[in-house]
Amino acid sequence: MLWLVRTSEEQLFGTTHIYRIIVDAAEESIWIADKDDNVTFVNKKLVDTLEYPPDEIIGKKIFDFTDEKNRAVMKESIERSRKGERDTYVFSIRNKSGKFILHLVATTPMQDEKGHYIGTVQLCSDMSVQKKIEDELREARAKSDLYLDLLSHDVRNVHQIVIGYLEMVINKLDSGECLTKADREFIEKPLNALNSSTELIDTLNNLQKIKSARLPMEKIDLGEVVTSVVNSFSEVPGRAINIHYAPHKDCWIESNYLLKDVFINLIGNAIKHSNGPLDIYIRINEVTIDGIRYYSVTVEDNGLGIPDTLKSKLFSQPLCEKRNTQCKGLGLCLVKALVDRFNGKIQVEDRVQGDYTKGVKFTVLLPAIK
Repeated sequence: MLWLVRTSEEQLFGTTHIYRIIVDAAEESIWIADKDDNVTFVNKKLVDTLEYPPDEIIGKKIFDFTDEKNRAVMKESIERSRKGERDTYVFSIRNKSGKFILHLVATTPMQDEKGHYIGTVQLCSDMSVQKKIEDELREARAKSDLYLDLLSHDVRNVHQIVIGYLEMVINKLDSGECLTKADREFIEKPLNALNSSTELIDTLNNLQKIKSARLPMEKIDLGEVVTSVVNSFSEVPGRAINIHYAPHKDCWIESNYLLKDVFINLIGNAIKHSNGPLDIYIRINEVTIDGIRYYSVTVEDNGLGIPDTLKSKLFSQPLCEKRNTQCKGLGLCLVKALVDRFNGKIQVEDRVQGDYTKGVKFTVLLPAIK
């Protein structure tokens, strides 16, 4: 029986055709060079990587497909192969398009029956995917550290506000005084601060959901969402806020329950970062851009506006003017992440073109569906 198994293996693997199938199925790029460093064999993966046909690779020097710096690294490894040593090194292959692709290379020297060097076999593993993953992990870690820093920074500020007002209440009670209606702010101020802290935590949680999970999409009426958000801002204690909006219906898009956070943040920011009376204008229109039908939602106000120097960075990172000030842009990071998730676009401009002090205008474009 053992003899039969051995015979079958010899019949299977003793053919060039079968070996070629196995080598071409490899995920690694494989090439062989003779003792004069001329390429004598390449597998399909390497042909695909280099983007040259095999006849433009075979016969060339193995180190022709890179630059001087990487060529020196490869030549050093080949010298070790001549001494019968295996080696592992990192170098970049330059393909026909001129792109350099980083590889981890394992070399094995080939020798004849007398032990003389006759060439080298090199297995090349593409490291670009690994590098991309490492870069993404590094970016995710940086964002995680940033969000943790923001959270601890702002929560600490909230705690200081809450502690300060509650200490005032305790001092009044300790002195035998009673709280009056005029002292209501001692309770309202810390309560508002805690609400702001809760909003910050919710924003960070939603950002994490967008980055780490594929949230299910569904058919949603954009008009109803905007109407619901507008109604939630119908009364703002201590402020004269006028929201001008004509309700819409049957504006169907594909999104999910987090859509409302886009408009909560845009309207909420207009109110939080302004003083005194404020007018907010919200409009929904249907537009076609490059043959694609969108619903356009504009949210504009006559508040303080945003300088041109900040507009370009508005959605890329939280805006912290100083280390000891509260960061005000985290909500806009969430807005941008959500709009991207819904395959939409967002832009910001002056409400009155050329004069940012007259207020700001945000435009959100979301693809329409039937």
